[in-house]
Amino acid sequence: MIVNKLNKETQLIVKLTEDLYRKSSASDIDISEVDVDKFVDSASRNNILFYVMKKISAKAESSFAKKDRFEKIISDAKLKITAMRKSIDEINEHVNEGIIFKTYRGFERIPSDIDVLVNDFDSAMSSFVSMGYEIENYDKKEKSVGLLKQDQAKIHLQSSITWAWTYFMNEDFIISNPRKVIFFGKEIVIPNASADFLIHLAHMNFEPLHMTFSELIYLFNLIPAVNFDAIFKQAKKFRWYKTLIETLNLMNNFHDIIYGGLCFDKVPFRKLTFKKLSLPFNFTRGHIIKSAFEKRLFVYPLTKIIKVIDVLLSGDPYTKYYTPPDKEEGEFKHLKK
Repeated sequence: MIVNKLNKETQLIVKLTEDLYRKSSASDIDISEVDVDKFVDSASRNNILFYVMKKISAKAESSFAKKDRFEKIISDAKLKITAMRKSIDEINEHVNEGIIFKTYRGFERIPSDIDVLVNDFDSAMSSFVSMGYEIENYDKKEKSVGLLKQDQAKIHLQSSITWAWTYFMNEDFIISNPRKVIFFGKEIVIPNASADFLIHLAHMNFEPLHMTFSELIYLFNLIPAVNFDAIFKQAKKFRWYKTLIETLNLMNNFHDIIYGGLCFDKVPFRKLTFKKLSLPFNFTRGHIIKSAFEKRLFVYPLTKIIKVIDVLLSGDPYTKYYTPPDKEEGEFKHLKK
């Protein structure tokens, strides 16, 4: 049963997010049954804190002991949302044919930044600088830059979608048939479903090396619109097909545990054994190594050798190398390492 696979805090997150996807196999559970500190930590690490805080706060009694704490988390997040809306307005006004990617997940979440793919990078960057944005981490060769402005969310402007100095799909595949969606009340343009799906899978495998629950929910929702033949073709062309298949099998296993049954039948299913399913899920050392060899990433890891050694020894690419954007102020101070 699922209660044997997930801890109570993760189980509560699953139950609170059923309206984002579908009913789970988990038993009902109340906030009074969990460790609140661990629950907040888990929701934050899975980038779904704002959403679950709103769900709990909306139905909690005024006498609920943690209500003030939860409402403070919500109010802090709303400040970030206001900043994002301002940045989105600037993007919509000053970027021609830009596509926002890896930011939208179908529900209200706080992203680390707003990733924007642009056709004319130099012109777009100059335009933002002229409006008072400061430059951060400018990569002239790859044409990638972070743009900062007071009271606004960070904008990550990119001329192409790459990680580890390499490509994972054709540009035409990414920019064809873009979709328009509403994100925090603002209309944005995002990639077609197949490209969106593949971008998330490429990113998680070759940049953060972990998968969050908020990302899983979004990917599960995208599946009916995904052209699997097209994404398989792209992954084969760019030498990460085996990595993709392994990741899809992982997703099927997670879906089977959390919701009962597989989410697709496009890849052979290999059942995996988990004593406890920990989310975010860190890719195993073996998976990371095999992915790097398949993609022929030999030089890039050497530029990150300290991190590479640390991740391979600890098996944890998350704790030291990722700061959740959706978090409680002062969070983690009370948690043991």
